[in-house]
Amino acid sequence: MDWLTADKSGLAVDPESISFIKTPTDYYDSLLNGIRTAKHRIILSSLYLGTGELEIKLVQALENAIEANPNLEVGILLDYLRGTRGAPTKSSSTMLASIADKANVSFYHTPDLRGFTKSSLPARMNEIVGLQHMKFYVFDDDVIISGANLSDSYFVDRQDRYVMIKDNKSLVSFFDSVFKAVSGSSFRLKGDGKLELPNECTVHPYEGDRQAFTDDLAAKLRAIAPIPSALPDSKTSDTLVYPFIQYGPVGINDEVDLLTRLFGRAQPDLAVTVATGYFNPHDRYLDQLLNQATYPASFVFAAPDANGFYNGEGLSGYIPHLYVNLSKDLYEAAKAKQRDLTLHEYSRPGWTFHGKGIWIEQKTAGISATMLGSSNYGYRSASRDMEAQVLVVTSNDKLRARLEEERKALLEFTSIVDAATFRRPDHCVPYWVKLFSRAFKHFF
Repeated sequence: MDWLTADKSGLAVDPESISFIKTPTDYYDSLLNGIRTAKHRIILSSLYLGTGELEIKLVQALENAIEANPNLEVGILLDYLRGTRGAPTKSSSTMLASIADKANVSFYHTPDLRGFTKSSLPARMNEIVGLQHMKFYVFDDDVIISGANLSDSYFVDRQDRYVMIKDNKSLVSFFDSVFKAVSGSSFRLKGDGKLELPNECTVHPYEGDRQAFTDDLAAKLRAIAPIPSALPDSKTSDTLVYPFIQYGPVGINDEVDLLTRLFGRAQPDLAVTVATGYFNPHDRYLDQLLNQATYPASFVFAAPDANGFYNGEGLSGYIPHLYVNLSKDLYEAAKAKQRDLTLHEYSRPGWTFHGKGIWIEQKTAGISATMLGSSNYGYRSASRDMEAQVLVVTSNDKLRARLEEERKALLEFTSIVDAATFRRPDHCVPYWVKLFSRAFKHFF
């Protein structure tokens, strides 16, 4: 698959060091275990930290780890808008105040929410402008790459994807550098609950000059975008990993470039499956899939009752209808083009779906690949949010088999979408949602 990674250098990785965490409970236990056993470094990057009992237990584990090991470096990166929602009573920031003086607890604020827009948009709605969306969790030289946040539903009954890569200093160095670059341009939490910019952040994210702020952050991220020194055997290893960042607002488009190559590939011996928590593929990708790609493709996404916004209050309750309408548009377009494209809806009683990732198989060459991380491969990921991804490419038969096992497990609670699906009552889309979906889709 050199065509997919032509401009990047990969890190050699032992295929046995890659493990697939299967359930939300296992994910939570892995986080707790990582915190409790880390000797010199913990980094947690997420959209937000919840405020429930399970999250309190996580913070207590962090407090205990710091107290037991004064040399332990702890860094936490969350989104400013989502992470301070509910403050000063109960929020991510209030949850972490107890360790703020002993750790680097940072909250990134998008430079695109400023001026009149910032003063006029209420909490929740202001998050549509842009977020820090990266989810990676580092414990010494191990890292969990995921799409899951640090919140109770993600620990119990919200299906996501979580992959651990153990004992890889070069890969962890990449994520450590990303954390330091972004936290240096973020607000720092103090023990008294106040948020202040560190001295190294010389331009205010939303009061200062936008171009100066984004230029500075882009320079820091581009400095680490090339893979840290590849291992000596990277040319002969059967498994390579390629970490990268996507952040459109500062002009870093590694994910967009890679997906453009993939979705426009005219190669019939490929098979591609795309999972996304929120079905809203970028028009560019859909145009390529329908008019250029020649391989069979599948999409996996939440049915209305498995969407996190299902039965939400106010306008948010109509968001599942938006995704239904978008899936219907693609279903009909694929039928009209006679394109080999299958849609799968995830529905499991009492569960929601937030899984995301891409599985690529080239059987004739004996090569498989997977993309994993925080992106949903839609408009937000391309142009609004900060995303962290990893591409794993392997010819190792055992790892290829485990990748296929993981993909099939994700399909266990899905059904194939057909014309009858859109005649069901829960798939009936209000006319006004159809009317405005083209405008709304750029924000979700």
